[in-house]
Amino acid sequence: MVSSAGRAGNLFAQRPTGVGSVYVVTAEPDAAFERAIAAGAASFSAMEDQGYGGRGGTVIDAEGNLWSFGDYRGE
Repeated sequence: MVSSAGRAGNLFAQRPTGVGSVYVVTAEPDAAFERAIAAGAASFSAMEDQGYGGRGGTVIDAEGNLWSFGDYRGE
């Protein structure tokens, strides 16, 4: 996924350029999110049902990279 840096109102766009973001599709996004937290990541955005029909959340690792976990596979 590619987005613009500095876009108002978007948490991902507020991040500095040069850091990575990954979206991991899984049948069990809550479990993946909790495993990442247990491994030392911090919550960036809590797991929640999304308006587009999926469920997802994001953690930030020690190096500043974002890992999003969700069950939405797209259309």
